[in-house]
Amino acid sequence: MTTKEFANLIGVSRITLSKVLNNKKGVSKETEDKIKEYIKRYNFTPNNSARNLAGKKSNIIGIFFKESTFNYIDSEIRSHFSTEFLNCALNQAQKYGYKILVSVIKNEEEYSEINKLFKSSLISGGILLGYSKFDEKLKEVLKEKNKMVLINQEEKSSFDNIGVVNINDNDGIQKALDIITRNGHKKILYIGGKIDRLPGLRREKSFLEFCKKNRSLIKKSLFERGDFSRKSGYDITENILKSEKDIPTAILAANDIMAIGAIEAIKKNGLRVPEDISVIGFDNIEISKYIEPKLSTVGYNYEEIAGKAIKMLVALINDEKTRKNIEIETEFMERESLKKIF
Repeated sequence: MTTKEFANLIGVSRITLSKVLNNKKGVSKETEDKIKEYIKRYNFTPNNSARNLAGKKSNIIGIFFKESTFNYIDSEIRSHFSTEFLNCALNQAQKYGYKILVSVIKNEEEYSEINKLFKSSLISGGILLGYSKFDEKLKEVLKEKNKMVLINQEEKSSFDNIGVVNINDNDGIQKALDIITRNGHKKILYIGGKIDRLPGLRREKSFLEFCKKNRSLIKKSLFERGDFSRKSGYDITENILKSEKDIPTAILAANDIMAIGAIEAIKKNGLRVPEDISVIGFDNIEISKYIEPKLSTVGYNYEEIAGKAIKMLVALINDEKTRKNIEIETEFMERESLKKIF
């Protein structure tokens, strides 16, 4: 990437950028700090040989995370998903001769950076994770005709230049509830997550549909909405155990982190898992195999998600025919936290 291209990307003059690169005076500290932050973020090294010749496509794919999906403040599970996906995407991209540029978008004002990266020809395609389903600013970015793949963002692609890869949340919840009810549980608490994200919305909808269609199997269903955090799983379970005389025999959480919070609340109240209450999660994060008791959960293959996303994006970049809507199948992982109560 040339100095001129990078200067245009970050919105400064070539002279200002050159002064910072060469440690020259004449640039305010605020501007200098801002430029250095961009240099670090994009791993920029001046290349005046103009690598991107006219008509030549970049061999770099951008992966864009919403900030809350890449830290532990808002949600531990989304951070886990993002980290696992990124590790797998790096391996998959190499198979097609592509490198990965990672960018964490902190606010709506920074969405314009996505388009700047495309316009500068630094990237040929992008993958987006963790954005709200109802994000209007993001929809404006998607209308720019850049080649992108959305992960767990929209039900279906609405644009020819956009592909969609989703976990089959509906099927995952159905599998969990089938096994829960087959183990004799008729009193079930579902702890849902935020519904501004597609997984939270679809998992909640699937639970409610199952209860409606299988009234003969379920004597009592309770539904509470958390925020995908460990604390919300703990607080909801604590409240149910103290307020309900007829407590549930099984808890199904919309992710493993809330399920772990539920287990903590159950133990604190002098009850046992699974002897008194069975607990089931969703996502099969690494720690679910090592907590006590080992967590039964719904899992999926991260390598498959990343592989299909990269393959789809490369096809879009090369204007090749490809499926634009893919659902990744799930698998129920039965472990120690689920018990039959016949």
